[in-house]
Amino acid sequence: MLFKISFRNLFRQKRRTFLTVFMMILGFTLMSFSVALSEGGYGIIIQSFAKAKTGHIQIYKENFIDVPNLYKTINNTKDLIDKLKQHKSVVGVAPRILSGGLLSFKETSVGASITAVDINKEKEVSTLEDRIDQGRWFKSAGSFEILVGKNIASILEVKLGSKIAIIAQGADGSISNDYFTVSAILKESAFDNFQIYMDLKSASEFLALEGRAHKLVIFLDNYEKSKMIAEVFKNDVPKKVTVAPWFEVEKEFYKGMQADKKGNVILYIILGIVVAIGVLNTILMSFLERKREFGILKAIGTGPKNIFWQIIIESMLLCFFGIFGGLISSYFINWHFSINGIKFDKIEFGGIVFEELLTTLDPMAFIIPTAIILFSTLLVALYPAIMAARVTPIEAMRAN
Repeated sequence: MLFKISFRNLFRQKRRTFLTVFMMILGFTLMSFSVALSEGGYGIIIQSFAKAKTGHIQIYKENFIDVPNLYKTINNTKDLIDKLKQHKSVVGVAPRILSGGLLSFKETSVGASITAVDINKEKEVSTLEDRIDQGRWFKSAGSFEILVGKNIASILEVKLGSKIAIIAQGADGSISNDYFTVSAILKESAFDNFQIYMDLKSASEFLALEGRAHKLVIFLDNYEKSKMIAEVFKNDVPKKVTVAPWFEVEKEFYKGMQADKKGNVILYIILGIVVAIGVLNTILMSFLERKREFGILKAIGTGPKNIFWQIIIESMLLCFFGIFGGLISSYFINWHFSINGIKFDKIEFGGIVFEELLTTLDPMAFIIPTAIILFSTLLVALYPAIMAARVTPIEAMRAN
């Protein structure tokens, strides 16, 4: 009976009810789109960052990330790679050797980080080849060619085909030195400014690291599986070898992203407040218009509890219509932009190039607005409901 009365009361002022529901739908849709765009943007950033640098999972000797050392290597990488690639979610696994050295050309020298990659496997886990500005990829394994960052090329004043002398510490305790030919100059990027890349076979010979690597970089079909699959791989690696998902490898990057997510909460709260004010206005106006009616109900014996729940049910019905309409509108909007995206001019941030943002149909894009609107509606409905429950017949008659 209360439900039926509450439902009818909503349509005593149809225009006000429709405006309130429309505002709730609009608020829901804006919140949902904001969450979907935010999560979609983070997904693109994570995927691009993983493809440019870290992969989704890395395997390395314990403490190598915190205290890099030439001697902290993984042995028998071929067998381990074959084992890891058997997992159905693994797109690619690539070994990397990391070191540092002194580069010299004519009268100029500069220090640089050295990363050695497998010329075939690296294409499965990174965009290194796509970052070439001039020149070409490695001709073959063991060719003693290098890809150099634009900053290094500028400092040394080298061009394609130049032979650079490199001096580095060898794993056998010797000082390694040899000439490497510049096969490519990379685009300007925060990742590659003072970086050179060798092929794995040349680096293994140059640094006396045959059959060993400092890291295995794994790329998956979905970055959201990183933590789960990293746990699975912990059973497949030797002792004193760490398996870490990307957010443990790049802790500062992950912390920054989480801090940015927390900043979005402010926007959701503001939208929630706007919706709550609209609902409060509707319910409060309804109470003031019907104050005499509530007094008569009290006079004929209606209990405060029934009046209280009548107001609450009216508010929840408004909330239901708003959420239902919001779910429909936000789903289609989020779905549209998850396929077509929002395109803009290319922007480079931290070495990652963006030219499109996609939304996502993540359940949180619908759960968060639902929870905020439900909570805010219930909260603001309490005040008019309590006022209506406490009204006395004499007070109500005078008010009219």
